Amino acid sequence: MDRHGYREDSTQTTAAAIVAARLAEHRLTLELARRAIPVLHWRGELPFLGGVFQLAGSGLAETRPSSGAVLQGAARHIALAWAASQTSPASVSTDSTSNVGFLTDLRRETSHRLTATLGQDRLTQLRAEGEAMNLDQAVAYALAEIDNALADPTFGAS
Repeated sequence: MDRHGYREDSTQTTAAAIVAARLAEHRLTLELARRAIPVLHWRGELPFLGGVFQLAGSGLAETRPSSGAVLQGAARHIALAWAASQTSPASVSTDSTSNVGFLTDLRRETSHRLTATLGQDRLTQLRAEGEAMNLDQAVAYALAEIDNALADPTFGAS
């Protein structure tokens, strides 16, 4: 544990959340996202934070589609903010290339599910709400929605 009370490396927790999402273990994905988000936010690791928002949005999409859509919008806002802050093109390490591809595919699959559930107009509206949030608002929203889902004993039960 470091002096700020964090017990694990945010990179390890993010990687574990990606594995859980690949296995479609939504409850575990959200539990890991819940642990990673405050650390990533505090450290300013925007690319990872945006990715974890995508994971959480996908994990929420089936039972809480509105929340999943808002998180997709917030993730897009984070990605655009990070890209705008870069003075040179970002490079993607070979180790993370498959995760970037997975997150892209996951966003696409989640978008299809959300469109089928919410309709394109509502999805667009909810994503815009997420994009309009500042970083602190988006983090608070994500944590609250994850907490609500995890407090539901039926969430993730098959």
